[in-house]
Amino acid sequence: MVEKRVMKVEYLKNPFWFDKKKNGASVKQVQDTEDIIGLAFPVEYRNALMIRNGGVSNYPTFSAHGVTIPVLPFFSVEEVAFSRRQFPLESDGCAIIVVASGAHGFLGLKYQGNGEPAVVYQDDEDAEIEFVAENFEQFLDGLSEDS
Repeated sequence: MVEKRVMKVEYLKNPFWFDKKKNGASVKQVQDTEDIIGLAFPVEYRNALMIRNGGVSNYPTFSAHGVTIPVLPFFSVEEVAFSRRQFPLESDGCAIIVVASGAHGFLGLKYQGNGEPAVVYQDDEDAEIEFVAENFEQFLDGLSEDS
């Protein structure tokens, strides 16, 4: 079977999201969450949240450079804010914002300097945090329907 990959702008629309009933976050909700966490989301992630405020994707697997990661639900803005307040994470002095579950671990945005945050993965709390993608757009390019 040929795997279907998410294409740039089309990831925001159906059929990207499995749950078509869930609404998007408002601009105010996204801005309030950014204020709470003290960081700005990447444009692609902001847009995804405003189309669907978290939920399950029809593309549950990330694959790139020999790494395959299950991607379960993407967090809503409320869940992102809650996880940042309750479980603030850092790696190498850089803030990590958890944005999705990944089986036993999490996927997060690692803010390094002034550029776009990288996407990272930690399989469980004792595992090392691994680099996944240079930015959220590159992460979306690595999502597929194959699990």
